[in-house]
Amino acid sequence: IRDSVVLPQTGGSLTYLGALFLVLLAPIFSALWGWLDRCNADPSKPIKSAIGLLFAGLSFIPLAIAAQQAGATGGQASVWWLVLAYFILQIGEICLSPVGLSAVTQLSVPRVASLMMGTWFLATAFSELLAAKLGTLASIADPGAIAEHSPAWASAATTYGDYFWSLALGGIACAALAALALPLLNRG
Repeated sequence: IRDSVVLPQTGGSLTYLGALFLVLLAPIFSALWGWLDRCNADPSKPIKSAIGLLFAGLSFIPLAIAAQQAGATGGQASVWWLVLAYFILQIGEICLSPVGLSAVTQLSVPRVASLMMGTWFLATAFSELLAAKLGTLASIADPGAIAEHSPAWASAATTYGDYFWSLALGGIACAALAALALPLLNRG
């Protein structure tokens, strides 16, 4: 904990936050879903999935704000924007992933349930490949060569800010589509 709070942090040194937030949020969401179930207000699996997609889209907003801040000041943005982005993303993941895994096991024919679980994880692997491709498309030729407080720094920050806004809007649009599909998904 001391190293996380006292020592200077970079974007690369904070990759553990996803797992940390999942561990910290899991009991909270477990209690929340249990309490909502006792109150007969537990959202259906499709609703939880749409909420998860919404939070995934919202997680790019702090990154877009940080990029705008870095572009406006010509310097680096606070690392706390990244912490906030991880936190929001993990809220979405905790709404989506366990619910999806549960739905796969409940909706699969018992003799192919393990095959369907493998398909779920294969889709997760494909999403990681897609994320890598999107990251490559968004990358700047040599970001290390851009000096802070230079016009190129501001241009790079603007490029990333626009990209993060696009990802946020794309995620929110996917959540809206999932919400529109709720009547069809809740029918079965």
